[in-house]
Amino acid sequence: MTAPKTPVTCIVADDHPAVLEAVAEYITQGGIEVVARGRDGEEALEKIEARKPTVALVDVRMPKLGGIELARRAQ
Repeated sequence: MTAPKTPVTCIVADDHPAVLEAVAEYITQGGIEVVARGRDGEEALEKIEARKPTVALVDVRMPKLGGIELARRAQ
């Protein structure tokens, strides 16, 4: 299997710091670059708009803005 031509970048968002860091570390070990982390939906949306990651892995239930609404707004 060959590596993708364009590197996969990701933002991880979760309001639980331990989960946020564990998920980000796991993804990094898989060869995906975590370009940002968000502690709530609003922070994650700002970082998505600024960094334009290929993938966003977000918690469904977060303060300020849930993951489903975050996905709608980020499109």
